[in-house]
Amino acid sequence: NSTLTPIIKTHFPERTGFTSFNASRIILLVRNPYDAIDSYWNMCCTNTHTESVEEDVYKLYEDKFRNLAMHEMETWLKFIKYWLLKGNTTFEPGAEPRHDEKDNKSTNKDRPSLLVIRFEDLILHTEHVIAQVVSFMIHGVASRDKERELHPFWKWRIKHGLDLISSSTTTKYDTDKASSSHTNEDLSKTKCEEDCNEESTDNAVQ
Repeated sequence: NSTLTPIIKTHFPERTGFTSFNASRIILLVRNPYDAIDSYWNMCCTNTHTESVEEDVYKLYEDKFRNLAMHEMETWLKFIKYWLLKGNTTFEPGAEPRHDEKDNKSTNKDRPSLLVIRFEDLILHTEHVIAQVVSFMIHGVASRDKERELHPFWKWRIKHGLDLISSSTTTKYDTDKASSSHTNEDLSKTKCEEDCNEESTDNAVQ
């Protein structure tokens, strides 16, 4: 049920999936095509996500690798273009469309907000990128100049989830140490989770 699922992973339109659903926001994960194609080649050859083939395999199956690379470039170029045109990256409801498709006369206010995440940034700056994603899910805004300050609870949850908090010094979220800007708010874990779940489940995030 898309109304009860906060995030749904999809390869659409590259793959149609099981069923269609409405989305209020889009998170588009992209990767350097050279690395992405090479990774896919290794996955196809080894049937794993962690192993890689030797260099001589590239030479032995040079034609197959070239054909795969050309096919993947065309497939994922269409995929990325599709979502970039579908989404609103300005976060400004009244902004005009950014392309000239004759059959598409909608404005950005009709488009779901779009957050583009680079795989490389996710690996190198994991905590910052996850904070962007959480902020996007809660507030619908993730651009650096407009990003809202995350609640201390969510900052703690991110650090805890990434194992950045030493268990010997911190074992639970301490509401007493929350920033002064939130002193008049209910900082309980249950309340924070309820607030986020309430907002994120109103519409599915694709």
